Amino acid sequence: MNVTEAEARKLWCPQARVAFMGQHVGNRVSSAMIRLGVKQADQGDTRDLNYLREQQADCHCLASGCMFWKFTGYRQVPSSVRGQDEAHGTCGIAADYPLTGLWKFDPHSGEPL
Repeated sequence: MNVTEAEARKLWCPQARVAFMGQHVGNRVSSAMIRLGVKQADQGDTRDLNYLREQQADCHCLASGCMFWKFTGYRQVPSSVRGQDEAHGTCGIAADYPLTGLWKFDPHSGEPL
């Protein structure tokens, strides 16, 4: 899946790990944990919900901040000034999908492939 860095940062990363105080370690925050946090927040205690939301954010993709991030090309932004196209990439761990609709460039030389 080819996405911009902003889009990638909203996606879950299977390599992320979170720790829950005194409980367990996992790679995501379950919806059951969120529901429990919401229930406690409804009773006036938002500490657990705030902690769970922070942990949930820590499970998102780091995009180009990750060693697995793979630059895949540029996509033209509608009505953009020439040269201001959006860079796209994909997770290097994920399956390799075809680059549909992207202009492919060598990331080092900038030359078209």
